[in-house]
Amino acid sequence: SITSFINSSHYFLSSSLSYPSSSISEIEVERMRRSSYQASSSVGVEYDGRPISRAPPTEKEKEASASLEKALRDDYNLFESPADALKREEVLGALDEVVQAWVMQVHVEKGFDEERARQQRGRIFTFGSYKLGVHGPGADIDTLCVAPKLVTKDDFFGKLCSMLQNDARVQNLHAVEDALVPVIKMEFNGIDIDLLFVQLMLAKLPEPLDIVQERYIGNVDECFVKSLNGVRVTDAILRLVPNKDTFRLALRAIKLWATRRGVYGNVVGFPGGVAWAIMVARVCQYYPNAAASKVLSEVFRLYSLWPYPAPVMLCPITDGPRGIRVWNPSEYPDSLHVVPIITPAYPAQNATANISNSTKTVMKREFERGMKVMGEISRKEAEWSKLFEPAEYFIRYKHYLRVQIRATTAEELKKWEGYVQSRIRHLIFHLERSPFVQVCHPCTELIADGVVGEEGLHAKSLYLGLEFSAALHSSQMKQLDLSDTTGTFRDKLYEWDRREEAMTLDFSVKKRVGLPDNVFKGERPAEAKPKPKSNKKKQKHAAEEGAKAEAKEEGSSAVAEATDGSGEERKKKRSADEVAGDGEEGTPSKKRKEGEAKRRERGEERRARRGTHLRLLGPLFSRMTTRRTTPAEV
Repeated sequence: SITSFINSSHYFLSSSLSYPSSSISEIEVERMRRSSYQASSSVGVEYDGRPISRAPPTEKEKEASASLEKALRDDYNLFESPADALKREEVLGALDEVVQAWVMQVHVEKGFDEERARQQRGRIFTFGSYKLGVHGPGADIDTLCVAPKLVTKDDFFGKLCSMLQNDARVQNLHAVEDALVPVIKMEFNGIDIDLLFVQLMLAKLPEPLDIVQERYIGNVDECFVKSLNGVRVTDAILRLVPNKDTFRLALRAIKLWATRRGVYGNVVGFPGGVAWAIMVARVCQYYPNAAASKVLSEVFRLYSLWPYPAPVMLCPITDGPRGIRVWNPSEYPDSLHVVPIITPAYPAQNATANISNSTKTVMKREFERGMKVMGEISRKEAEWSKLFEPAEYFIRYKHYLRVQIRATTAEELKKWEGYVQSRIRHLIFHLERSPFVQVCHPCTELIADGVVGEEGLHAKSLYLGLEFSAALHSSQMKQLDLSDTTGTFRDKLYEWDRREEAMTLDFSVKKRVGLPDNVFKGERPAEAKPKPKSNKKKQKHAAEEGAKAEAKEEGSSAVAEATDGSGEERKKKRSADEVAGDGEEGTPSKKRKEGEAKRRERGEERRARRGTHLRLLGPLFSRMTTRRTTPAEV
């Protein structure tokens, strides 16, 4: 049963773990653990929405929230102007007109007279950051086109695509028909648009159409459920947060922080926009009356201590009008999910299935840093700019795996790079299986390499920062071979049915000092500059020789100082020694005579011994130069 599964020791962290007094109490951790998992009669998990604190914001928190909004508005330009907002509304209106004309033409082509065809209408819905109200200047608009049953997916990617391509207001149109969520990407009057499609199995769309109602799920084909879920999830998030203004300000800050710290992007294994919105909304539920600065601080505090893999949920998971699979770790491999963030609309799904152990480690480190910086900001020891400092990804690790993506043209490269990025999580999972790889941290941005090779191929590189185990010796590091893992990944991607022959991948391990200059924005950091080559043995030998020379010079000086004196004094001493001899004027002293005699004797003895050795060994040495000497001769 779900109850026995969720309470099993291998799935949850023990609630008896102790935490510092400044962190979340054990009671709160236990509540977080149990809040998403209670026995239920439907799917098996029930949401506990009780808040942790209903305390109103303090004056200090209000001031911090005001300064946060000012920083986001003035320093980071996250709020668009009224003129830009009006332009977006005009673009959506123009797009709606194109959709209505398209729906009418499709019905005419399928046998309707013009009068009846004009009564058939499509609908445009927005979702994502624009619908949540947290978009900024230059952000795209996620839109959904809903049409009646006579309008098919083929009509969407056929007739509508053709109409948009012939429209002078549309540029850079790109249709992604075989994606998990099919989409038309384009630029409409300077505004980026992602347009999804849902075919509602109704002869005519009702007026008004409340697409978020669950009953419409039963009127769409299963292939359109994910497309429809974007609108329904966005609506559910806004409905479940207690204070929308607080939520929006905190979410703007979190999205900016996550982007600049390199932990934003579902495709490479980090939370995307929807997941971050759910995480912030959950904190808003825990602290329904808190100011935005308090919510932001608690996001870092709660998720740095969250008892993963306990899921983050905004509402109970329920069954719907049709048997579509929902997230359920007791029946599916969902128990393998590392950081489950569950969408609040039926069918409930994990929005972060791509997160790996490595990216979870990176996220927790960033949460801990964010919690530390928020403490400094509250004590007036730091500004908001410190929280939003860009992460220096290319000096964080000593080694990087470079995946260079190549294609003949820029258009082919765009298709190829999108496919590679969508599969890069599989390479991360395989690298994590190595006993020596502790962290495999993907860069959230592709680095443009320009035109490379003799063939003149267009290329971009995706980097994975590698953190190896401390048990890996430097000699083992040189022998570490990742070619089996990268080769398997390459072979799998080369099976793509839309791949051209020139679409290739090249793998190489780069040290930090060996990274190309184009990965750095601006001047190359000192940590990434190659160190000057030096011969340690030569340096050691030169140091020893210098020390010997200094010691010899000091010894000579000491001797000179010890024997130093005026010439007259030395002459007087010599004269005194001679006079103190055997009494004969002008003869050396007795001691000096004896010493000179002994030295002469020792010298004669040494010369005699040397002559004897040469007489004995000379013939033997001469024979050794001409033939091999026998043991007896030796």
